[in-house]
Amino acid sequence: MFGLKPWGHHLTNVLLHALNAALVFALLQQMTGATFRICWWRRLFAVHPLRSKSVAWSLNARCAKRLFRAARAYLLRPLC
Repeated sequence: MFGLKPWGHHLTNVLLHALNAALVFALLQQMTGATFRICWWRRLFAVHPLRSKSVAWSLNARCAKRLFRAARAYLLRPLC
């Protein structure tokens, strides 16, 4: 899609990571309802060095994609 230009791959990874941070916030909000405390956990998830490999390396985008699919599936599940 972007060819040999790395900026496109990195931009995609950064946007996917930002979307995952928003999904983690929504997921924790749905589970606990404590908005203020969840903001700190979301920030920790977004900037923690453990997640830097999946954002900086284009080959590790699969980790971010897995989290996106799992969080989205959990948020969209029917509440029975």
